[in-house]
Formats: sequence, C-alpha cells, structure tokens
Amino acid sequence: MTLVTRTLSATEPAATKSQTGRLSRLTRDRLLVALGCLWLLDAALQYQPIMFGQGFFKEIVLPTAQGQPGWVTALLNFGHRVAGPDMGWFNIGFATLQLLIGVGILARYRPRIQRLALGVSVVWCLVIWIFGEGLGQILSNQGSGLIGSPGSALIYAVVALLLWPRKQTDDLDPACAQLVQQQGVSVASGGLLGDLGGRIAWALMWVGLFVLSIDGPNLAPNSYSEAIASNASSVPGFLAGFYNSVAHALMGQGPMLGVMIGAFELVIGLGVLVKDRGIRDLCLVVGISISLFYWVFGQGFGGITSGSGTDPNSGPLFVLLALAIWARSSALAGGHQGATPAGASGPIPAAEKPASTAG
Repeated sequence: MTLVTRTLSATEPAATKSQTGRLSRLTRDRLLVALGCLWLLDAALQYQPIMFGQGFFKEIVLPTAQGQPGWVTALLNFGHRVAGPDMGWFNIGFATLQLLIGVGILARYRPRIQRLALGVSVVWCLVIWIFGEGLGQILSNQGSGLIGSPGSALIYAVVALLLWPRKQTDDLDPACAQLVQQQGVSVASGGLLGDLGGRIAWALMWVGLFVLSIDGPNLAPNSYSEAIASNASSVPGFLAGFYNSVAHALMGQGPMLGVMIGAFELVIGLGVLVKDRGIRDLCLVVGISISLFYWVFGQGFGGITSGSGTDPNSGPLFVLLALAIWARSSALAGGHQGATPAGASGPIPAAEKPASTAG
C-alpha cells in the first residue's frame, strides 16, 4: 500500500471544504436510511386487507406463474399450498418481519442489530424472490425491465450485501475514513461484495434485461403500449388518462422500442465495468433515468396506491443500487490526491488504494 505524507498548504483546506461537504452527502448511513424506509413501506403495504386473504395469492403471486417453466410454477404453487390455508396468520408474520427488518436497518447506533437486520433481509428476499416473484419472471415469456424484472426482492438482497459493512470498517481511523470518502471510492467498497462485486451485479442485471428486451414477446407491436395501459387502473385517477394517452402514442412501436431500449440496457450494463470514470458515471445516470421511466410508466409506481401493491417494485431499488456503486469524486483532485485531511497526522493511504482501508 502506497503511503503519502504530504500535507495541505495553507490555502488548500478552504478550497476543498465545500467540495468535501457536497461529497459527504452520499454515505452508507444515508443509503441505509433509504433502504430501511423502503422496508417500512413494504411492511405497511403488507398490512393491507387483501394480503390477509386468498386474494394475495390469486391476484398477486400466482399470476407470475404464466409463461414460466414447470419447475418455477411448481415452486409458486408450493408456496400457495403452505401459506394459503392460513394466509391471515402467515401475513401477520410476513408484515411484522418486514417491519422489524426496516427498524433494524435504521438502528445506525446499534451495528450488531443493523447487521442482523441486513442478514435476515437477504434470506427473506431470496424466499420472496423464489416463492413470491417467480424469480422476477426472468424465465417467463413476459419478463422485462418495464414490468419490474429481475424482481425487486433480488435487488433488495444485492443492495443489502453492498451496504453491509465489513467488520474492519467500524474500526477505521477517522482520518483514513475521511480520505476513503474523498478518493473516488463508492459506498459499496466497504460492503461485503465490494465495489467490483456491486458493478458486476449491476452489469448482470442490465445485460439480463437486454436479453429480455430483444426476446420475441417484448418485440410485439403493442408490447409496451399494453404494459403501460395496464397500469392505468393502479394509479391515481388523475394519472389514468395520461397513461392511456402515452399507451396510445406507443401503439405499434414495440419492435423499435425493444431494440432501442435493449441497446441502452446492454451499454448501461457493460459500461460500469470500464475503467473510465466518466463512462461509468454516464451509464449510471442513464440507468437511473430508464429505471425511473420503467417505475412510472411500466410499474405504475409499484401500485402502492392500488391497495394490492406489496413493494415499490424495482425502479427505486435500481436507483439505490446505482448510488451504492457510484464512485464519489475526489475532493483532493488536481494534484492534491493523497493529501492529509485537516487534523490528521502521519502517513495515510493514497488515492490509488483506498479500498484496502475499508476491508
């Protein structure tokens, strides 16, 4: 690990103070707050009346079996056989568990509780992804990023692993922690998967969406217009007309949209693996934009106002994932890389090896 002992000149701290303040807004704690709040929203949605009866399976879970391989359908039916007869009691457990996960993730001053909540959330998300979301419909003839593939539960699990701090992170020297935050290191660098693991996960998801976009059913003339029109009934009334207008405008444009959006998805996925920071940042910005487009028009804001939504769907989770792997710009750029932060003394790790200090 390269060590640098150079200190800031008398005029440099003032020049970097405002930059550092702006950069510090993207922190693990703040992303964990966002993740915890999403879990609390999930818990609130799970307490809706429809979730306590057979409507939960008949209207929400079992429809995801359409077009799936036989073994995926068997898994969904197995979940129905186990929980269906006593859905009321099972749902109390489901909703309460999600509530506890959210509260635990927000317990920032209780790291053990926070880690436990993140660990439980990963296991629970895999259960939901398999038995509730049908693997995010990635194997069906209906899956696409527009409707929420690869599944919000899977992205929840990945984000939890990215924000789950390695043990060494808690004991990091404050001066080194400040430098790590300034040196173009993503929040995910201190997580279990690391920055590269997070970017690989992002790439796999978006390349997977590309494959789904160019699949036959998603290239049908009205594939996009029908998907958008189907959300008109799950959004507030004042938006329903707008959704229908957009759906009408896109009628017959399925092949063109499928190829165009698929190309964007492929570039977004592979672009985060390159070394050039500018290209990676651009891919993340475009990925966030497309995710929000999907969330608004294809996922109907996750149906959170419809009375049958179980979570906000994948759109917001993709945004959170992008922020977790976003490399924060160096406040010490322009010849100041590796400088000692104000108040720190002695050698500290240089910019080119910040990840090693985090784990």
